Amino acid sequence: MTRLPFLSAPLALALALSVAPPAAAQLPDGACYLYECDADCARQAGASGVAALSIRFNRLTQRERENKVTVRYVEIAALMADRAQGARDGVAGKRLTQTAFCRAETMSCWTGRNRAHFTLEPGPEGRLSIETTYFPVADYGESDLESDLAAHRGEMVRFTLHLAAVGTCPLE
Repeated sequence: MTRLPFLSAPLALALALSVAPPAAAQLPDGACYLYECDADCARQAGASGVAALSIRFNRLTQRERENKVTVRYVEIAALMADRAQGARDGVAGKRLTQTAFCRAETMSCWTGRNRAHFTLEPGPEGRLSIETTYFPVADYGESDLESDLAAHRGEMVRFTLHLAAVGTCPLE
């Protein structure tokens, strides 16, 4: 650190401590984000078995707002393609779902006794990226078929989602 000759040590320390920390990350309230793999995306080598993906953040209750709750419940739905893990797991054309809890401080989400997780990264123009190495989605209650957002467990996958129109969440 460069020392300024006109600042005493106590004054320099007071100035350093007075700098506000970065604002706490905020998770969207009631928003839905959508990823769709178009024809160009599907033709790419190594294309994911996820044809479309939505993530909806629940709305906070008045009590949660008053208590400054930082954990948010989210619903995830994936429409599986007839390639990669969609074909391998026999779930092509199926809508698979999962729920997770997300923590604003770390922008991380988890489910399944903390074994499955993804991280969030807000982007410009209403974008939201998620990254995971393992996050299962399933056809709960019907066939119990399951797949993973990652084509191969342990390999990082990234999806960039766009904010859906207010009041809509196409894969719900």
